[in-house]
Amino acid sequence: MLIKNDESAAQIILDSNVLPDSYGLEKIEKALKDWDVLSVCRKDKPIGVCIIKDREIHFCILPEYQGRWLTKGLLKEISLLDFEYTTVPTDNFEKQDFVERMGFKPIQIIDSNIIYQLEDFYSWV
Repeated sequence: MLIKNDESAAQIILDSNVLPDSYGLEKIEKALKDWDVLSVCRKDKPIGVCIIKDREIHFCILPEYQGRWLTKGLLKEISLLDFEYTTVPTDNFEKQDFVERMGFKPIQIIDSNIIYQLEDFYSWV
């Protein structure tokens, strides 16, 4: 389930280990002010965060839920969101594989990040 703007979002992002150690809670909270923030919840417990800005989408999921958080119900909720792009570091092959399975196709590399554009998300939802 996705819940709008949960106050624990910055802490979940920090705990998900997706950002460099140089990021602290204050830096994340400041950055989130420019994004639409949704908490990814399982049984009313926040287990991750979905952020969207200018049709770009990202997910940060707590380590203990990675690989087992994406349910059919959540896929249907995600399909209703307005997004078209995501970015993945060039050295993160696991996330590259994930976004490609989600229907994103690589279109460009900028500063060690691959820009992906959504092509066919709805074909498997």
